[in-house]
Amino acid sequence: MDNSNQVWIAASLRALVIALVTGVSAGTAALASGSDDRQAIIAGVSAAAAALLVRLAGEGGYDSNRAKTGNVQPGDVGRSITVVNEPAVKP
Repeated sequence: MDNSNQVWIAASLRALVIALVTGVSAGTAALASGSDDRQAIIAGVSAAAAALLVRLAGEGGYDSNRAKTGNVQPGDVGRSITVVNEPAVKP
């Protein structure tokens, strides 16, 4: 699997988790403020869609493009971590 696919997978998982949490939170807040079920569902779905769009399309697209060009930065989604074998702390 190439690095750009790893970036999309990582961005997708982050986007789904954030969309779920955001959608449930917005829906629950709408219900708590006196909205009916339909309005709460609309609020929850709207918030989830916005989070999904920004996180997946924005971050996933941007970082996967950088992965294709080899311009991977330490904060990028899906960046593989290189472990450096260093000796234990000397007494």
